[in-house]
Amino acid sequence: MLNDSTQLWRHGDTTLSTRSNGLMIQIGNGGASGYKTFELSQSEFSSYTKRTNGDTAAAIRLMNNEFNSLMEECSGALRKGEKLLTQGMGTLQKGLAQLEPSMDELEQSIKQLGETLTRFSREVAELNQQGQEKDQNALADELRAFEHDMQEFSKDMQALVQEKKVLKTEQRRSQDEIGQAQKDIKKARAEIAQSRKEIARARARIQQARKELGKEQ
Repeated sequence: MLNDSTQLWRHGDTTLSTRSNGLMIQIGNGGASGYKTFELSQSEFSSYTKRTNGDTAAAIRLMNNEFNSLMEECSGALRKGEKLLTQGMGTLQKGLAQLEPSMDELEQSIKQLGETLTRFSREVAELNQQGQEKDQNALADELRAFEHDMQEFSKDMQALVQEKKVLKTEQRRSQDEIGQAQKDIKKARAEIAQSRKEIARARARIQQARKELGKEQ
């Protein structure tokens, strides 16, 4: 032990000692499982002894149990966060997979519309040219045929409008799923970050205690 350390209490493999900056509790015999060391102030330890009616051994057990519970809670939060993150990424990928075919269908519909308009423009030009060369009866027949083509074109346009309505509905649904996935991911990352902070603080205290123990040895 260091000169500024005085053993106050010992039971089995557990000791309670004073330190220059407070108290130190050491649990373990240094074997395969090593030591578990806690550093805390006198007031912190007093809060445990008050809860155990002054029983030092019970106070140390209570503190150790609470520390173990904290570590388990942090580990559980981390596992939960990782699960939520995995689920969120799955939902996001699903939404993108559903959106991609809809965009492909829209692109194909637009392409078909362009081809239809080009074809009709060419037919109108040809009809005008033919009308100049034929008599009025022949021209009337051509105009009726063109009118029929225009009706078919109108049907195609109505079908395209319906397809676009369906696509918008699917896009909104996909966006809702993606939005929910982003919220899940944000929540999971926050829980993971908080868990890592708690674990980091706990590890820092353990590492500091091990350094102090190494100095003593």
